[in-house]
Amino acid sequence: MTACSEFADDPMKPRAVCTVMDRNYLTRGLALYASLRKHGPAYDLHVLCMDQETWDILSHLAPTGLKRVALQSVMDEGARNLAEGLSELLTAE
Repeated sequence: MTACSEFADDPMKPRAVCTVMDRNYLTRGLALYASLRKHGPAYDLHVLCMDQETWDILSHLAPTGLKRVALQSVMDEGARNLAEGLSELLTAE
């Protein structure tokens, strides 16, 4: 049995989809959200927001069933230090 056929047996079973978005792919991510809502209102879309702009826009829109996840919340200390170092390097140029 595939995951898709499992859901066909119980259309009320909650489903979740995960994706990653940044400001460059926000329109595509919102199209994904609209498609999921149109074809299966039981879907929740979990979005890992790769930048503050994406977080802010999704916060403002506040679509039903869209769960934002801040990038910082899934980074360990080493990843945060690396990101900060890269940010400093990029802004120094």
